[in-house]
Amino acid sequence: MTVRMTEDDLNWRVEQACREGWPAAIEAVTDGWLLRRSGGRIRRTNSANPLRIQRGAPDKVIDAAEAFYVGYGQTPLFRVPDIAGELEATLDKRGYQAEGGTIHLYSGIDDMPATETLPFHPRPARIGWRPVFAWKLMTKPTAASFAR
Repeated sequence: MTVRMTEDDLNWRVEQACREGWPAAIEAVTDGWLLRRSGGRIRRTNSANPLRIQRGAPDKVIDAAEAFYVGYGQTPLFRVPDIAGELEATLDKRGYQAEGGTIHLYSGIDDMPATETLPFHPRPARIGWRPVFAWKLMTKPTAASFAR
């Protein structure tokens, strides 16, 4: 029996794949949020990211994240995907503003034809398990980042 993955399941798998594919130099878990720091300007590796576990009260999570990032001389940044939006109202009340967005790109490889001509590439593209130059993608905005 084949069990179909829900959209939330897929979004959480994408979150995990992105975390693992772009690891941060320092990570700490607090109340169901992963606090990531690497320095530099990359938001994904320098922000608080939700985990697919029970997450704590927004004020407690924000306080812990602020202490973590201020301890490194860094402005706190929170990634708030649609699947874990419980911090958004509290961030708004504390003066945080949306400053960027994230789009996850994914496609159901098993549902795609083995070979397909893409409009921006004159040669046939092979669809398989390894990344190639061009992908046929389904896109949907899935997260916003907040900073103050």
